[in-house]
Amino acid sequence: METFGLTEFKALRAEILYQIQTIDSIKFWIAAAMAAYYSFVIAKFVVLERDRVILTGPIWMWAAPAVLPVLGFLRLQAHIAQLDLFGTYIREHLEKQIFKIEAWEHFYHQHRLEDTVWIYDKYYFLALFVFACAIVFVRLRSVPTPPEPETHKATVGR
Repeated sequence: METFGLTEFKALRAEILYQIQTIDSIKFWIAAAMAAYYSFVIAKFVVLERDRVILTGPIWMWAAPAVLPVLGFLRLQAHIAQLDLFGTYIREHLEKQIFKIEAWEHFYHQHRLEDTVWIYDKYYFLALFVFACAIVFVRLRSVPTPPEPETHKATVGR
């Protein structure tokens, strides 16, 4: 039974590593998608007018990327819950019942609040969301200046 538990433990650790790599990948691709989207939109819908940068186009177009960090955060929470489930299984089943030791998962469970990695990941998505909201705010404040009225000089007969 202990051999099976060791094999199972190795498989679960590999799955945990995969989950962590997926979280890092999600963070990268969300930031990349936002950068690509805003690069395109800025190239097509930003106007320089009288030394002012004006964001044109519909507001929804500037606000759409704000959804990405929210989705990323929700996915992060799902991965954290999955990792917690793996940890609980390792701690309660493998370590306690099969190996009869208190190893890493017991230690981590007791000191989890000291692990700030997940907090930084949450701030990462928050920063991306705040950036997207700031872009929307700038778009709302970007009102093209009305053209100056032309003055017509009366032409006196020649």
